[in-house]
Amino acid sequence: MDGKYAVRAATPADVNGIVDVVLVAMAHDPQWNWRFVHKREFQEDHYKFTRLLYEEFVSPANDDWHVILAEAKSPDDSVKVVAFAVWDVSFANKATMGPLYKPQNPMATVARAGGSKRRDVEPQRQAAFQAASGEKKQRFFDEYGDRQLRLKILGVHPDHWRRGIGSELVRWGMNRASEEGIPVTLVAGSQGLHLYSRLGFKTLGEYVTQVSGEEECVKSYGMVYKSQDSEKAQV
Repeated sequence: MDGKYAVRAATPADVNGIVDVVLVAMAHDPQWNWRFVHKREFQEDHYKFTRLLYEEFVSPANDDWHVILAEAKSPDDSVKVVAFAVWDVSFANKATMGPLYKPQNPMATVARAGGSKRRDVEPQRQAAFQAASGEKKQRFFDEYGDRQLRLKILGVHPDHWRRGIGSELVRWGMNRASEEGIPVTLVAGSQGLHLYSRLGFKTLGEYVTQVSGEEECVKSYGMVYKSQDSEKAQV
């Protein structure tokens, strides 16, 4: 990775910087554009509920989640967030608290705060996306049980693509998983498939998300990374 970047854990003070990256980076994601059809018409909702979700992700109260970021100096010497990764680390609490533990769900919190009626999203596509999330988990990842580290979201500002930042943020989870002896799992879009494959992730299968009666769809891929330590732990 280019030496001008610094990687660290995110704090609540970083929310604005992270959201600025989200709104630019995700505009290049086919799945994001497929869901948030009305994001330009309802920019207020788009910003409000996106920010609320990331407030939940970085909240110290939500320790099932860990956000790391990369930052760099701008020409005016100010430091700005340029990339981030959201990790589901709930395996740790599940191991400590047992089978009755109920993982934290930031997405449900946003829905209860009005996100279920946000105007920037296409409702049928959002419903299909949410249903697909559960189906993909069951199809690709249930075999790993609670002992898996999941990459939920990875975003890099387009001005900083192809500089190794995304790989560095993913390696954080790969190293953590190796220490724990567990696999890393994720769902990749078509854009991320090459990156994760190059880092050693294996494709488990393809999933097509589509609303009945529509021709347009989005494809995603279940992927897993197993270090030697994680493979030994599951023998």
